[in-house]
Amino acid sequence: MFTFIRRCMHNSMCDLPVQHVNSHTSWTGREISKRMVSDVVIQENYEILDVIGQGGFGKVYKVRYLPTEALYAYKLISYANETSEVQVLIESEIKLTRHLSHPNIIKFHHVYHSEERKEYHIIMDLCEGGDLRQFIDRRQRMQTPLEEELIWLYMGQILLALAYLHCPFKSGIQQHGRIIHRDIKPANIFIKGNNALIVGDLGICKDIGRHSSTDATIGTPAYMAPEVLMNVKEGYNEKSDIWSLGLIIYELCTFEKLVSGATVADAIESIEYINFPIIIEGYSLDLVEVINGMIDPNIITRFSAHDLLAHPRLCPYIKRLLGPSATIATFTYGGDSVPDKYNYCGRLHAGDQQKLGGIPNSIKSDTSYSASLVSATLMAQGTVAARLFNHTPLMIAAETGDFYGVEAHKGAYSRSMNARGYTALMLAVEQGHMRCVKSLLSVEAGHKGNDGTTALIIALTRGFTDIAKLLLPLEAAIKTYDGRTPLMVAIERHNSTLVKPLAKYSAGEQLADGTTALMVAVQLSDIVSVKTLAKVESGLATDKGKTALMLASEQGNVSICKLLAKREARMQAHDGTTALMIAIERGYEEIVSLLYKSEKDICRDDNTTPYQLAMKTNRRDIIQIFTSRKDDTLVIPKRIEEKVTELQEHRT
Repeated sequence: MFTFIRRCMHNSMCDLPVQHVNSHTSWTGREISKRMVSDVVIQENYEILDVIGQGGFGKVYKVRYLPTEALYAYKLISYANETSEVQVLIESEIKLTRHLSHPNIIKFHHVYHSEERKEYHIIMDLCEGGDLRQFIDRRQRMQTPLEEELIWLYMGQILLALAYLHCPFKSGIQQHGRIIHRDIKPANIFIKGNNALIVGDLGICKDIGRHSSTDATIGTPAYMAPEVLMNVKEGYNEKSDIWSLGLIIYELCTFEKLVSGATVADAIESIEYINFPIIIEGYSLDLVEVINGMIDPNIITRFSAHDLLAHPRLCPYIKRLLGPSATIATFTYGGDSVPDKYNYCGRLHAGDQQKLGGIPNSIKSDTSYSASLVSATLMAQGTVAARLFNHTPLMIAAETGDFYGVEAHKGAYSRSMNARGYTALMLAVEQGHMRCVKSLLSVEAGHKGNDGTTALIIALTRGFTDIAKLLLPLEAAIKTYDGRTPLMVAIERHNSTLVKPLAKYSAGEQLADGTTALMVAVQLSDIVSVKTLAKVESGLATDKGKTALMLASEQGNVSICKLLAKREARMQAHDGTTALMIAIERGYEEIVSLLYKSEKDICRDDNTTPYQLAMKTNRRDIIQIFTSRKDDTLVIPKRIEEKVTELQEHRT
């Protein structure tokens, strides 16, 4: 037991530890402040070192506990001039904070209550790094962008605190259910040291029980969720804190506030002008998707803290914070102190993965209607889009191969899109999770991403043939925005086994420049695909009149020319060029011999003949093709014969 402020009365809060104090000389708040400036020792145990902040109802001092030299924060709260409602608010914060036990939530070590003086004296954690508001302002002045790793680390710690508050089951606390902070903002997030964050100022937290919600419009307007600002009573739940966190993370990335306004009306108007989904340059798509998921105006599709903690990008940071052997219970139901240094990162074990997926979900059936009401209300007022691009729990389950998670979430989240326009099906295909793909086929097949990509095209690109076969009947006829068909992609990825079934759906389709799948196969020297497509795509030409045979002639591919000659010989490009002329100019004697009979009499638009082109080559083998064959249709000018003789004598 130790002495702190004299003449403090017996603790009036029955559920707080009783602190007995001596009843001798008293010091007024003014005297304490005066002595603090002189850096004097207060009583036997504490020395006030500095003023470090101004709280909602009093100042905060930095103090040293003399027996151990440990540093703490000392908060002096006076409620003498406050209303009874404010007094209840202060008492509620102290009572709640004393009960909570989490490494990322401010801890009250000792609380002294003087009923006579109407003061609380609180010894609590010292956060010497200040708060995030000061941190952001400082980095903004320096114009130094934050490293993405630090942003993930900060996000993870705040989410750990919120997951604990939002969880209805807390270790050692039977009287509290889910708790909404209701005032998550940079000024209420404190930096303790070694990049450790502490959530504080729980003065307006609300215990909403295990299944209830609250309708109080309270907090800081610029960080309030839409449903709170609009006072939609049925839709207010713990996800309102996630909206606030999303705005903080956005601010850490950009040093700008996404929502502005000192009043509720101003904040609502500010939200109306947001272009969703937001785009942030300089940071990964994963981070941008997560931020969009947090600032989803639709409360039912907005992420919960537990959803976010299961995100693959956050899991390593959570293990880094809690240690390799930590379990989900450590951060959800209560745990030990935050490690002093974050210098290790353990692997996420299979058991931990299962626990991540099994965390109680805050989206309950009894809130589905209210969430829909919020969305409808916002839509009616033109505040938000119908559906934002989110990385939903369904997407997370699909991406990680969590089949049971997919089954659980596909009813509520199917056909949602992330910032790339990808659905959960497309994400499952990207990772090759066959079972998840089968589950999602019936509800999400047929969708295009922002770049025009489909799930089938993703499967073909990744080389997942078995998955592609599943998708083929549903998406084989869907082209990308630039006109590429799955058939073309299959050829590009050398997947000749799927060319025949895909050809049934899109043979004959051409790109803007006229390129066909057959031409793609020719360019890649894919003779198997050429054999398959020759019957269905021969005779087509590019915007310049080039045929597949001409492309094969350009490459000197004799085998493909033999396959296509019967179907495309005598076709001409827009300037009159034939495949034979191309072979002559490129010096492919075998192809010249192959095409000679069928194309020898065709001239270009400028009247240039194949014979003239042959003479220009100075290639004896090619010239002899034209001079050694007896053909009634061929009239060789005398000058060509003389040229042949001259070349023969010269080489002899």
